[in-house]
Amino acid sequence: MRAHDWAGTPLGVPERWPQSLRTAVGLTLSGAFPTALLWGQDFTPLFNDACLDMIGERHAGTLGRGLPRSWPELWAVFGPQFQGVRRGETFRFTDQRLPLSPRGGTQEAYVTLGFSPVHDESGAVGGVLVTVLDTTTEVHARRQLQEQRIELEARSRSLALIEQFVQAPTADRTAGALIRHLQQLLLEYLPAGHMAYYERSGGGWHVRSLVSAGGADDQSGSGHDTLPHDTAHLRIPLETGEPHYPGRPDGPAQANPHAAMLPLRWASEVRGIFGFVADGPDALTPRHRNILEAAVRSLGLALGREHREGEARADANAALLASRSRLHFALEAAGLGAWELDTRTQVATRTLRHDEIFGYPQGHPAWTYQTFLNHVLPEDRAEVDRKYSAALERGDTWDFQCRIRRVDGEVRWIWARGQTMDGGDGASNHVLGLIQDVTGPRLAEANIAELNTHLEMRVRERTRALKDANDELEAFAYSVSHDLRTPLRHIAGFTQLLHKHLGHTTDPKAARYLAVVQDAVQRMDRLLEAMLNLSRTAQLPLRTGPVDLNHLTEEARAALATETDGRPVQWQIGPLPQVTGDPTMLRQVLVNLLSNALKYSSKQDTALIELWAEEQPDSWKVVVRDNGVGFDPRYAERLFGVFQRLHRQDDFEGTGVGLANVRRIVVRHGGEVSATARPGEGATFSFTLPKLP
Repeated sequence: MRAHDWAGTPLGVPERWPQSLRTAVGLTLSGAFPTALLWGQDFTPLFNDACLDMIGERHAGTLGRGLPRSWPELWAVFGPQFQGVRRGETFRFTDQRLPLSPRGGTQEAYVTLGFSPVHDESGAVGGVLVTVLDTTTEVHARRQLQEQRIELEARSRSLALIEQFVQAPTADRTAGALIRHLQQLLLEYLPAGHMAYYERSGGGWHVRSLVSAGGADDQSGSGHDTLPHDTAHLRIPLETGEPHYPGRPDGPAQANPHAAMLPLRWASEVRGIFGFVADGPDALTPRHRNILEAAVRSLGLALGREHREGEARADANAALLASRSRLHFALEAAGLGAWELDTRTQVATRTLRHDEIFGYPQGHPAWTYQTFLNHVLPEDRAEVDRKYSAALERGDTWDFQCRIRRVDGEVRWIWARGQTMDGGDGASNHVLGLIQDVTGPRLAEANIAELNTHLEMRVRERTRALKDANDELEAFAYSVSHDLRTPLRHIAGFTQLLHKHLGHTTDPKAARYLAVVQDAVQRMDRLLEAMLNLSRTAQLPLRTGPVDLNHLTEEARAALATETDGRPVQWQIGPLPQVTGDPTMLRQVLVNLLSNALKYSSKQDTALIELWAEEQPDSWKVVVRDNGVGFDPRYAERLFGVFQRLHRQDDFEGTGVGLANVRRIVVRHGGEVSATARPGEGATFSFTLPKLP
């Protein structure tokens, strides 16, 4: 903002901006969060530094140029709203996707935006204030959680479909019917496309079932859908027994964006190939691949069980139990508990992981729906029961999060999802579902909020303590310096009385002792006076207004006239600007700096004192330079500390408080001080002051 050349923009140079624009820009720049101001008829953008991290490389080409021209894609999205703000309306957009990549990355950005009008001097709307809260992390976290839930739902429904096929024999209980039903189910969770199931027959591959997003199309036995046996995308999964994603030279480890070929294995061999091809540009994501692989793997297990059951009932029952064990193992490995509730008896069968979540590591002897409700906290119980009743009534899914109290008294968060199952009479008499302990993510959110609150409290407490300590220190310094002057005056007074009393009888040694005492008293008085001035500087309120530095410089030189009597001093003073500040305090700054320059150049034949000003974007830099003794630049920071001196008292008198007072005054004006020098080559002191608005 400061470095930008505003002369070539519709707004012109900042010195000519209207007060309303200056005020709005000041508020924009001081904001801790990303904030932008769109000003004028062409919506010229101005940003604060917090915006840089979001808009990145777009900043250089956008600043100071009308938004419709410099950022047309953003104008296309929000142009009508910006025009609405010009009519006095306000807008808010939550988790809005922006056409940019934050921090130069590839991840899309989401923000919560606020558009509000900014009025000019005439009362009309002169600009649009845009506040931005980056919610990209939260949006992607919610999206990731949603994808995980979708994947769990797809797996649950696939398992439910396969389990229903295995446990509930019907007239349509064939492998082909199950494959078609599973294809139709999986298409609900995949990009638009079609699924085909291939089996080997003779010397080639035949399409046994083809289902597209528009409906099922049975291609069984159609000779024109026969493919050669060595067709690559079918041969590879047959030979490797692993999923194949065509188009990738490195095989199963990499995913093709649009296709998948998965072997359907049972009875120790690959019996068919389960294929999917997307119709459009949407690519397969890791979630899609996980759903496909889990479903086909479960389908193979189920068909394998059915195949063995055809050979022998006993072997089929054993295979079913083994498959369930493997399924339960997979759920346990994922930290999921499985359960099935008979809605007629309200009795549930569960995996051990389910009972462990509720605090029963050895399992619970008899679990009912009421047992579950008793564990749910009273505050959440009514909502959980309402969702359960609604799911049964509509034959829908039962999805919820709630808090439970384990048997050991610990409170935990759980997520559960159940799918109602038709019992054959039109009523939902079974609910099959999954459960997961989600206390970790929920507690992490709560801990972050609590930590933020605690940090804010600590900052406020430390700020208050520092202010109290500073006030006490200033009061102590004032009290000490003020109270010490009374005994000091007594010493000075009685020393003078003693000198008068002794008169001409004073021997030289006694006279020298009295002179040393008087000199020490005077030096101590100067130190106390300096401490009082330093204390007053911190306590006096600033009375700011326009200050002419040329006038103040003349006053400072007049005050230092006694220090230049009889000395050759060459003054080189350039034109000085008007600034904003307290004239009394700024006069003290100039007096101290010019006095220092005169003092440390006193050993030169001719003292050269230079004073000039340099313009900066939002301030003036005032520089004082002399040709005196200089100092070691390694100790420059010590110059501005109280009682810090870089030269001996015998060489140059001083209290070591003047420069500390200079820094305190300049800092109170919002400026900075600095000093540079080399021994024997003079010294340069500078300070900054805000420009006159």
